[in-house]
Amino acid sequence: MQNLLKLMLALATLNTPLAYSQAFCELRDPSRVIRDLVPESVSFNSEVLSIDDRTRAAIVDSVGVTMHHQELGYHTLYTVWDDENGKLGLVHVRPEATPWGLMEIAWMIDRNGRVVDFTLQRCRSQHCEAMNSDKVHAVFYRRDLTSLSELLHERTDNVDRMWLKQLGLSDEQEPLFAAITRSAIKTLAVLEYGGLIGD
Repeated sequence: MQNLLKLMLALATLNTPLAYSQAFCELRDPSRVIRDLVPESVSFNSEVLSIDDRTRAAIVDSVGVTMHHQELGYHTLYTVWDDENGKLGLVHVRPEATPWGLMEIAWMIDRNGRVVDFTLQRCRSQHCEAMNSDKVHAVFYRRDLTSLSELLHERTDNVDRMWLKQLGLSDEQEPLFAAITRSAIKTLAVLEYGGLIGD
C-alpha cells in the first residue's frame, strides 16, 4: 500500500505546472562553462525564455532551417556581466539532432547578436574533437544571423562544401558541422525574436 501511495504521488507531481515549466536545456555547470567561454566575466544571472508555436514558425520562415516541434517550451538564458556591471552578452544552450544522437551546444553571444564562442556540452560522435579546432571556432567568431546563413546552402540544412574544404573537414564530419551551424542560427534567431539582442 505504501508503494502504491508513493507511485500516485510521483505521478501527480509529473502533472503539475512546475514539471512542465522546467527549462528544456540548461548548462550543467554554469560557473565553469561561463568562465571558459567568457574569461573576463565576473557574474551572471539566469532567466527563462519561452518559445511558442508562433515564434517557432516565424524563425523557420525567416532563417529557413528546420526546427523540431519539441524545440518549444522553456529555455534558460544566462546574462553575463563584467566587473563594472556591464552586460557582456548571453550564454544559451541548444540541443541539435545529429546522426549520433542529440548534441548540446553552449553559445556565447555578444550584445549585438554576434557569436563570441561555443563549447560542446554533449557530443557522442567520433568527430567531436575535430569540431573543437581553432579553425572551426574561428569560422563562427563574430558572425551574426545573416553571415551564419552563408555557411549553409540557401534554404537548406546542408553545409556549403567550400567551407568543408577550407576547414579540412571530411564528408563524414559534415553532419556535425552542419548541426553546429544550425544551432548557431537558431540561437541567434531565438534571441533576436525574443528582443534580447540586436538594436
